[in-house]
Amino acid sequence: MSTVTPALDQLDPAKRVRTEVWMVSVDPGRDDAVSLQTYVEFFDPEFRGVTGTVEATDQASTQYGVFHELEPTAAEGADDYLVDHTASLFGVGPDGTLRVVWSPTVTAEELGADLRELL
Repeated sequence: MSTVTPALDQLDPAKRVRTEVWMVSVDPGRDDAVSLQTYVEFFDPEFRGVTGTVEATDQASTQYGVFHELEPTAAEGADDYLVDHTASLFGVGPDGTLRVVWSPTVTAEELGADLRELL
């Protein structure tokens, strides 16, 4: 997430207003909408954090090829657990079509260049 704001800063205003950044939780049991929004606003106040039911999260994960798995203690009702998950950035078009997947190691310069091309 820390590379996204610098990448967006590289866009001209007409392209920047056409972008939205959403962080989708893969742990709706622990991430409520308020805490998630507070977290993403740390990176940029225009970013949005979203969560949903376990079923909706699983459906979206399948649709976009996102891996996520709670460590075994989570199933026992423990409150302190880890979640393994895909750390990639996903570029999704206005119609919900996956356009591009960026590696977690993408730089702000690379991301900005791709966004300029996509937009």
